[in-house]
Amino acid sequence: MIYAASGQLLLTKNVANSQQFEISLEQYPVGIYFFSFENEQKIYFSKIIKN
Repeated sequence: MIYAASGQLLLTKNVANSQQFEISLEQYPVGIYFFSFENEQKIYFSKIIKN
């Protein structure tokens, strides 16, 4: 899932059974975004700065 800095959910993507995936922020303006990814074992969370 991709969230704007305001907390607004921008994108969800089901990547079940995928070892790799791509997400494009091309259509979104410059700013700070938050990315979260969850599998059966862990939840990953990262900040993305688009400039």
